[in-house]
Amino acid sequence: MTWVAWVRAMKVAPAAKEPTWTFPVVADAEYVLVDRTRPDLADTIGPVEHERLVRAILARPDMRLIYERDGVLVIHRVTPARS
Repeated sequence: MTWVAWVRAMKVAPAAKEPTWTFPVVADAEYVLVDRTRPDLADTIGPVEHERLVRAILARPDMRLIYERDGVLVIHRVTPARS
């Protein structure tokens, strides 16, 4: 099952019936989509905290950056989330 965390500011929603979360919540998402260039559009966090959270996700051993273009990141969880 593919669950996704994404930035609501991207104005797109994943086309899936599985649960989705809004960044910075990643829960047990298999993919995380983040726009580093628009942290001001995050729901509840400022730019400094946004960048700190992005770096924290990128530093996790279970997450891998699989795509980056123009500040948009797609991060994939490489091990199954624990239930």
